[in-house]
Amino acid sequence: MEVYMCISCDREVRPRQHAVSCDVCERWQHRLCGTGITFQAYKDARHGNDLQFICTPCEQINWPVPEPIVEPAPEPDAELQPDQPNALDGTFDIGHRNADDQPEPMDTSLNVDPDLPDEILEDDHVIHYKVLEKGSKRGGRLLVASNGYTFGVKNANQKSTLWTCSVRSAELRCHATVSQVGDHFRPGIQNHIHPSDLKLPIYKEMAAKVS
Repeated sequence: MEVYMCISCDREVRPRQHAVSCDVCERWQHRLCGTGITFQAYKDARHGNDLQFICTPCEQINWPVPEPIVEPAPEPDAELQPDQPNALDGTFDIGHRNADDQPEPMDTSLNVDPDLPDEILEDDHVIHYKVLEKGSKRGGRLLVASNGYTFGVKNANQKSTLWTCSVRSAELRCHATVSQVGDHFRPGIQNHIHPSDLKLPIYKEMAAKVS
């Protein structure tokens, strides 16, 4: 009988213990060893609901946290020359001003209204979709979106496919959909009722490559 060791505590994962496997490396980890998975989510997964988990070592390898950029300290101001007036001195020394100097012209460009377009165009936030042939837990097709959502096949025929949100459990069922005709995708009228996870499409694509 093969023995599985926990990724976190390096102890044996026994059959009666709660444990999950990493979607990337497929190694096991006790649920209580820092997975962040609740008992209810684990219970729902045992009844067929989808559950995503990426272990900490795989996250550090595939999505390392960038080191903070340390900006150099500003250089000290150059010492004032003896023949220059001290800018911090409250007195006014007219002797340092040349009588022939002409006053600089006033900048009036700020008084002119800028030329604005008649129409203000909104930013074009394009959502990119990708079909993973074996992206789901059960080895089925999975649609991942660049805005952090995933979809499973609801209905399909030779010409089109209707995708529905893959988030579903006893307490939550999202009815957001995406219709596909050829290489064209169009989101449905139902909005998602849960927040997105921008790492989720990356997780799913990495898991599909190693499966």
